[in-house]
Amino acid sequence: MPQITQLLVIQFVASLAAYGAIGWWFVRPWLETKPKITALSILLLPQLFRHVGITLLVPEVVDPSFPVGVALQTAIGDTIAALLAWTSLVALRLGWRYALPVVWLFNLVGITDMILNLLNGVRFQVAEHLGAAWLGITFVVPAMLVVHLLIFAFLLRSQPRAA
Repeated sequence: MPQITQLLVIQFVASLAAYGAIGWWFVRPWLETKPKITALSILLLPQLFRHVGITLLVPEVVDPSFPVGVALQTAIGDTIAALLAWTSLVALRLGWRYALPVVWLFNLVGITDMILNLLNGVRFQVAEHLGAAWLGITFVVPAMLVVHLLIFAFLLRSQPRAA
């Protein structure tokens, strides 16, 4: 029987591949028909729910032996990312002059937070202590990573010239 960590990695990679295919083959082409600001606004919507990382602080969600430092870092980082996602969305929708730099800031902070959380998860071997948070790691995190990559793709995309 596979170890718990191996099962987590298998599910994480499978979800990442599935979301990657959906994002690259279906979402990206559809969003490319939209103005850059609209495409970025749509991509920011799932990131508004990054506050879900706070659930790692709920004792009934994770095993009591889950590392408190990892839970706290994840909760704080995800909350900051959620606030930056909201700021980015408002900036884009209201046409703020510095909206795109705000989206860049969100995306850099958000993806860095996710990568650090994943690395800490590996470092502190949290797989066996995830409890109900398993679903978030194997289903939500891969989706958010793909969204971050799509946001980078649209930030780097040049605007088509007006005819």
